[in-house]
Amino acid sequence: MKIALFTDSFLPQINGVSAVLGQMINYFNQNNIDYMVFAPEYKGYCKDEDNIQRLSSFRFVFYPESRFALPNYSTIKKQLDIYKPDVIHIMTPFSMGICGLIYAMEHPIPVVATYNTNYAEQIKSYKIPIADSVIWQYLRWFYSRCKTVCCPSSASKAQLDKHGINNALVFPNGVDIQQFNPVYRDDNWRSKMGVNGKMALLYVGRMSKDKNLSVLIDTMNILNSRGYEQNIRLIMVGDGPIKDKLARHAPENVCFTGYMRTPQLSIAYASSDIFIFPSYIETFGNVALEAMSAGLPVIGAKGSGCMDIIQNGFTGMLCNHWSPVAFADAVETMIKNEQLMQSMAQNARAAAIQYDWDNIMSRYMYLYSIADSLQKELLWKKQTQKLYRLARRSYIKGRRFMERFHFMI
Repeated sequence: MKIALFTDSFLPQINGVSAVLGQMINYFNQNNIDYMVFAPEYKGYCKDEDNIQRLSSFRFVFYPESRFALPNYSTIKKQLDIYKPDVIHIMTPFSMGICGLIYAMEHPIPVVATYNTNYAEQIKSYKIPIADSVIWQYLRWFYSRCKTVCCPSSASKAQLDKHGINNALVFPNGVDIQQFNPVYRDDNWRSKMGVNGKMALLYVGRMSKDKNLSVLIDTMNILNSRGYEQNIRLIMVGDGPIKDKLARHAPENVCFTGYMRTPQLSIAYASSDIFIFPSYIETFGNVALEAMSAGLPVIGAKGSGCMDIIQNGFTGMLCNHWSPVAFADAVETMIKNEQLMQSMAQNARAAAIQYDWDNIMSRYMYLYSIADSLQKELLWKKQTQKLYRLARRSYIKGRRFMERFHFMI
């Protein structure tokens, strides 16, 4: 089977879409599955990528770390004509995704799409002047032309159902349980971060308005006012357009590390004590699952995709996203009850193992094969119907001809 994947976001950019696609590619490589990726080019990023086609792009004005692709469809079409994919998988429904969709419609090929980002809320947080109704009208148009839309959580599927997108299935993202593992806990790292003898709180992810990170700063201020200033430290891993603003308003027991990649990221997860994640627009929450895999209890936001993976009181705690007091209360509960925190940590690791990428990708491969089979069956039916219509027209014409010359059967 040949799979063509289209994405508007890919390495070296660090976000949920690129992380998921990176894991999918690892699985394809390990299992000798034929694939081709169409993605934006990133200035200064040079790497040998035999299966990856990079298309011209420019910086996205509302989020400079992102790229907006300007693909040449005729070039993509020539490459796909040679490659001859069996299935097209669209990771993002924008300029790259549209190219994949157009090709699939021109050459009846089944399309599987992934809904990994809450676009309506994200665009709203950037104050881009586009109405929700316009965004959802476009998404309905796009996803209605796909065989299946894969949603990573029940919350994201409910959101699509609410807006009239009825071909969605829940396909959770996975986690590399070897890469994110408690065995990477490192006392030297804790010493370097200044958390020896303290409770290390951790956030990993983009630092942008849609992540609700002001709640984290307010949470730390509340905990400090309760007398925990010398007992806790928040480590914020990542970067983004509001990082400097957050740093200006953060108390002294908050530190910013910038982006991390493995193995440093694996060490950061395993060497912390609690993962705290206030974003409420997540369709899933990859970083929350990574933290659980590393053996951390997670304090997350109610109403987000994280609710599928965080079991309140068992693998972590869920709080109202708008309430720093609720987040502070959750942290304080764990500080005061270390036994509860350790129990949650063990439960989190056990729960995360179920999301091993091999298990998740086996479901995708089954979906690809079903989509391909259904498409071939549909084509066969259409061809059969076409031949039947041609044969019927020929019979009618022949009978009329014979009637005209009085050769009645």
